[in-house]
Amino acid sequence: MSIQLTSADRLIEIRTVLKLSQKAFASQISITQGALSQLETGKSMLSLQTIQNLCDVFCVDSNWLLMGLGESPFRQNAISDDMQESKVTNSEPPMSRSFPVDSLLPLVNEEAHAGYIKNCETPDYLTNLDVYRIPGFESGDCRMFEIVGESMQPTIHPREIVVTERVSPITAIQDGALYVVITEEGIVAKRVYLHEENHFIFKSDNAEFKSYSLPKEEVLQIWAIRAKITTELAPEAKTQVARFESIESEIKALREQISSLTNQT
Repeated sequence: MSIQLTSADRLIEIRTVLKLSQKAFASQISITQGALSQLETGKSMLSLQTIQNLCDVFCVDSNWLLMGLGESPFRQNAISDDMQESKVTNSEPPMSRSFPVDSLLPLVNEEAHAGYIKNCETPDYLTNLDVYRIPGFESGDCRMFEIVGESMQPTIHPREIVVTERVSPITAIQDGALYVVITEEGIVAKRVYLHEENHFIFKSDNAEFKSYSLPKEEVLQIWAIRAKITTELAPEAKTQVARFESIESEIKALREQISSLTNQT
């Protein structure tokens, strides 16, 4: 039985093959030894910049590093014979080509909200965010945001991750569609309406939250929500089961009433 390695495990495998200490390895890819230790223990995720450095400095195959696909941690013909003898293998089939690192989506989680608001247009800041590959979103200006608060329930639950695409210009919105809105006050998910070309109206799906408006100039960015990553499937499934059980109970009661009436006649 094969053991499925994590990206942290694969990072350790690369360093082992290269026969480098944590200090030397971290120095080569422009991070601290402490940061490398966090990555190797799985306490933090690889940033876009670190992935790029690994690919550039050590000719690492990004498919192998992130998903365990391929026969070797390194791109073909990019490593020495000594490394080839020590290469790491797994049961996954090799891919015909590596996907580009720029197809990875940065994740702006709750902890990163304040920093993102200040640096949302700074490329260097974005390279330090955790990145992920999401099928179907390999191209375009896409980003992921963790949603905070209950204002969009039941459409979007707290802590869910939404996959978004940049709207530019920000006036190119569709009234009533779902968007992530970036302002100096925060990052929120709302239904957005354009009012007289210079104001936006933001509406929540949760009726307990009031709608409000902002002038166009106060909106830093707008991202159209295209998909979401959720953990709410199980609770909703339980709700559906409860509904079916209730319906079955009502049908059973009706059948008993009909049977009773039939016997009386």
